[in-house]
Amino acid sequence: IDLSHCNRETTLDAAEASSTPVAATHTHCGALHDHPRAKSDAELEAIAAGDGYVGLLAYPHQYEQPTFDTLAEHLEHLISILGTDRVGIGTDWGVTTADVPDSLRPGVVSFIRRATDMKEKTEEYEPFSMEKFDTGFGEFKTYEDRGVIKEELVDRGFDDHIDGLLGENFLSFWERVCEA
Repeated sequence: IDLSHCNRETTLDAAEASSTPVAATHTHCGALHDHPRAKSDAELEAIAAGDGYVGLLAYPHQYEQPTFDTLAEHLEHLISILGTDRVGIGTDWGVTTADVPDSLRPGVVSFIRRATDMKEKTEEYEPFSMEKFDTGFGEFKTYEDRGVIKEELVDRGFDDHIDGLLGENFLSFWERVCEA
């Protein structure tokens, strides 16, 4: 069960009710950035209690300050709750990276606004716009730049956990789910 898009009550209920480990494959920490898509410490603890997995959302449009420093803060917070072997990186960035051709961008913006019903700015959301395509985390602006993630993690002292953070922890989670 992937709880990434679930609200707080659903996340807590599903984590408690599930007979297998649950995940939030792409989210960030509500304790550091109050956002509807972020998970509270209570949600993260519930996922941890069920031997679950959390992927840190590496999607610049969900952060006030889309920097690697911000990602590192969220990663450290996740690790403090779930440990280093239950956390990874989850991008969820697909159709809104800088390499989307200019001719396709208006259609993508229109689709995202309709699909999310985020046409006007609210307290919680700002509508997706053309400028957001060129937003990234420093040099990480497209999936071709993904090697920057590893470099940044090593520079920030996560080198002992690189393989886990970049995929092995998720594969271990998947094995736990399949064995349950």
